[in-house]
Amino acid sequence: MTRSLSRVLAQGAVTGLVTSVSVLGLTWPAAAEPSGEIDSVETANGVVQVLFSLRDLPEGITPELQTVEVSIDDEAQPGTAELASNARDAVQRSTVLVIDVSESMAGDRFAAAREAALTFIDQAPDDLSIGLVSFAGKVTEVAPTQDRDAVRAAVDQLRLAKGTLLYQGIEQALDVLVDEGSGNVLVLSDGRDTSGEPTTDVLAALRKSDARIDVVALEQSGAALSVLEQLAVAGSGQVINADAASLTA
Repeated sequence: MTRSLSRVLAQGAVTGLVTSVSVLGLTWPAAAEPSGEIDSVETANGVVQVLFSLRDLPEGITPELQTVEVSIDDEAQPGTAELASNARDAVQRSTVLVIDVSESMAGDRFAAAREAALTFIDQAPDDLSIGLVSFAGKVTEVAPTQDRDAVRAAVDQLRLAKGTLLYQGIEQALDVLVDEGSGNVLVLSDGRDTSGEPTTDVLAALRKSDARIDVVALEQSGAALSVLEQLAVAGSGQVINADAASLTA
C-alpha cells in the first residue's frame, strides 16, 4: 500500500509566554496507522501556529481536521486546523544540508554523502525550501530555495579540500535559518572540527536556536562520535552512525 505524508497547520489563541504546546484530538479512519510529530511552533500577534506532520498515511486518506484541539501549557484552547498545503499563512519550512567536504571524505564516503543529499532533495515535499552549506577549510552557502535543480547543481559542484570547519558550518546553517520560519539541519560528516573553536560555543548556539539538527556520522566511533552526539542532543535531534554502503543501499 502506498503511504503518504500529510501536514496540518493548527492555530490557537495565546495570551502569555508559551512553554509547552500539543495537538490533541486529531483523528483518522481506523484503517490508517500513521505516526505524528510537531515540526514547528511559532507565536505572533496573539496566535500560536503549530505545524504537525502525519507520516505513513495510506494514499488518499486525510486527517479529520474538525477534531483538532490545541493545548497550550496544558490548557485546551479554541483552535482551527487545515492542511498546510491549503494554508495561505502556512509556516515556511526549510532544511539546510551541511556536508563535510574535507579530504578525509575522499572515496566512498564523499560519493555516499552526495548521493544521500541528492536523494533527500528528490524526495523532499514540494513546499520545503532546501539550502546547502559545505565546509572544509572554508564554509560556503547556498540559501534555501525550492529550485531543486539549483540545489542539485550545487551538490554536484562540491569538491574536497583541506580542513574541517564543522562547527562553523553548523553555525552558518543556523544563521541561514533565522529568517526561514520552521527549520531543520541535516549534517553529513566523518570528522572532528579542526578549527580550535570550543565545542561549548556551537552547543550554546544549538540550544538557543529553534532549529532541529540531525547528524549522519560516517564511520565514526570514540571521541569523534561523542562530539557529534552532543551536537545532535543540543539540537533536539539524533545521530545515525552509518557506513558509506548503507547510505547508498
